[in-house]
Amino acid sequence: SEGDTAALDEIEAIMRPGSNINPNPRADIQRPSMAQDIRKGRRTEIEFMNGYIADRGAYIGVPAPTHARLTEIVKKVERREVKAAPALLGG
Repeated sequence: SEGDTAALDEIEAIMRPGSNINPNPRADIQRPSMAQDIRKGRRTEIEFMNGYIADRGAYIGVPAPTHARLTEIVKKVERREVKAAPALLGG
């Protein structure tokens, strides 16, 4: 959108919550790849994303507890120790 205010306006309209401009007609059936992995019982890339951030943070002395906790939860789901549920993220 650099230098193109119309393009910037279009992108901002799409990204704003509640925007009805150019809605994705497949949004109700699409899932992120990690959600697909969990649903199909496959290992996810959680260790390479959030786990990496938590590890690097610990290495340099900057805690990243949210990344560490999310990694822990997803790995438990992968091992089928718990069932995937939004409630796992609450506190």
